[in-house]
Amino acid sequence: MLCHDLHFPVVLAFGCTSGDPQNCLSRADYALMQAIADPLKKYYEYTGTEKEMQSRTSQNLEWAGRVQTALRESRIVPFFQGIYDNNACRISKYECLVRMRDHDKIISPFQFLEAAEKSGQLKIITGALIRRTI
Repeated sequence: MLCHDLHFPVVLAFGCTSGDPQNCLSRADYALMQAIADPLKKYYEYTGTEKEMQSRTSQNLEWAGRVQTALRESRIVPFFQGIYDNNACRISKYECLVRMRDHDKIISPFQFLEAAEKSGQLKIITGALIRRTI
């Protein structure tokens, strides 16, 4: 796209599904998320079964509960990663990454962020992370 002599890339992602109209919105939502997640694919068609979708929904509910418990128990924690400045040959700043502690394990956000988003807990996680880092 060209606007005021500046070029802006336009990215389009498309998710679709077909079949039984029951739960078609959640299947299409899943397809869209898959299309967005893979930059080489611009579309994704969900062709899984209802049983697979129910399993995914069940997993999301389980993770949403685990996130809620982790928030209550202050187990959503920051991890700091240095950002290396090649010009200065040193770490010049740090970025804060979210993790969940589960007993002796550290859980990647890959495992729980989708469920946290779908259950409306992302703002709570962000607030908890900010309180722990400032």
